[in-house]
Amino acid sequence: MIETRFRSDLKENIKELNNSGNMYLADELKTRAKNLESLMAQPTYKNEALREQVRTLFQEVARLKSRIEFLERENEQRFIKEINTQDFFQPNEVSIPSFDEKLFKKALLIIEENISNEFFNISAFCSELGVSRTLLFLKVKTWTNFTPNDLIKHYRMRRAVQLLEKGKMIISEVSYHVGYKNPKYFSMCFSEKFGLTPSQFQKKYAI
Repeated sequence: MIETRFRSDLKENIKELNNSGNMYLADELKTRAKNLESLMAQPTYKNEALREQVRTLFQEVARLKSRIEFLERENEQRFIKEINTQDFFQPNEVSIPSFDEKLFKKALLIIEENISNEFFNISAFCSELGVSRTLLFLKVKTWTNFTPNDLIKHYRMRRAVQLLEKGKMIISEVSYHVGYKNPKYFSMCFSEKFGLTPSQFQKKYAI
């Protein structure tokens, strides 16, 4: 019987959905369940028990899709939380001796002011902070466990995440805003840092 074949196939696909977590399969199954219900609504199909089974299958698909969507949202929130906390810091979250605090805040302010400046380098950093190259490396390593170059890159990537989350800039604009005049190189650096390209990140996590 046609309805028996459809019903059996639908059960197998629901089982596959449950095992794989593929939320997109739910839409296909809903369509197939709806088609089967429509088929049974014809005068030749008056089996009420069969129609009830189809309605039950339809509800199962809807519940599975809701559960999968919930799990995906949880995963997205977990990923964002990890990006914001794993090895990132904000100026007031770093514990440093009071006599270094002003110098540290000045260093971060210098990076912030030069975040779009593609020519900002270690020499410029030393000059604006008023310290030698050796002292800069020593202080930055003590404060953040980064090298000065890594700190600048880290700060730029962190700002890129903030801009991508807002979803108001295209990738090239974000790239220029954080000091990368070559969007392809920016994408490569971003992907190395977060495991996603800027486009993938924005598609998944833009507000």
